[in-house]
Amino acid sequence: MLHYRIIRAFNHGYPLVMLGLYVGSLILAMGLMFVFPPGTLLLLGLGLASLGIVILFARLLEMLEHLLARLILRSGTCPNCGRRMQTIHDEERPWTCESCERVFSATGKSG
Repeated sequence: MLHYRIIRAFNHGYPLVMLGLYVGSLILAMGLMFVFPPGTLLLLGLGLASLGIVILFARLLEMLEHLLARLILRSGTCPNCGRRMQTIHDEERPWTCESCERVFSATGKSG
């Protein structure tokens, strides 16, 4: 369950950190535009090349979070708070924890 919480926290902070890196790169490129123009082009190329990798890594983190949530839900515990949940579950309804009131879909997505 600790793994789920770490992955969930990392997954929720990852887009903001990446946005900060891209904004920092933009500010650096603006400064380099007057001092060393090829540096601006290099930063633009690196930013565009890494964008696909960043998006792919975000999707992998999301898939890992959902996989861990499904595994924990199958054991009958809540991935968020770690308390036991109802063991008899209707597949048409989402999982709902009575303790923390977090709702999980069948795919493991919390909402």
